[in-house]
Amino acid sequence: MRISSFLLLGLALQVSASALSQKVTLALKQAPLSRVFDEISKQTGMSVVYKEDLIREIPPVTVNLKDASVAEVLDNCLKGLPLSYEIAGTIVKVRARGSIRDESSPTDTAKRPGAPVDVSGLVWTGGKPLARVSVMLEPGNRGTVSDENGAFVIRGVPSGSYVLKVTSVGYRPVTKRISTAQGAVAVSISMEPMITEAEEWWLPMDIVKRNPVRSRVPFKRSPGTI
Repeated sequence: MRISSFLLLGLALQVSASALSQKVTLALKQAPLSRVFDEISKQTGMSVVYKEDLIREIPPVTVNLKDASVAEVLDNCLKGLPLSYEIAGTIVKVRARGSIRDESSPTDTAKRPGAPVDVSGLVWTGGKPLARVSVMLEPGNRGTVSDENGAFVIRGVPSGSYVLKVTSVGYRPVTKRISTAQGAVAVSISMEPMITEAEEWWLPMDIVKRNPVRSRVPFKRSPGTI
């Protein structure tokens, strides 16, 4: 029985080492993360586990790597996103950033009921990250701004229900209801430019051409300009 157990353990370790040693080559432009995960599985035989709603609003990614390790591919694709991962044998688990246990920490605050957690996310527009966006959590008046990669993190949020308010000059405000009762939360926020219609004004022709002709021409002016 012991010999059989050792043989099974050795076989499992061999399969795991073989999968991890596989190299991945990707050349994808504006592809959904699910496509990247599928390619990793096809080329290495590893299983990538994730929740559909976790990546549903994540913008497409562009990746161009040759003979890269699985970790290198994931680091490249998840950079700046509110996601993290862990590799256990032949299984890759993709989760919200902050929900994976830090082995150096004596307690797992992400999974302990009622413990404060992180609310993180990515703000983007037209497939590109949006920097210096105000992100407020109410009630509690907690807030931060997105960095140059469009990413933000609000740390130490108590368990409860909140409204996330995202605002930026020139963009329509976005509100999103979230709950931290089940642990860390990762969101993806898409913002739309605020388009204002131009007002039509008329200018005397002599102002335009400096002549006595008093005919008028249409002149487009945006609200707030002189």
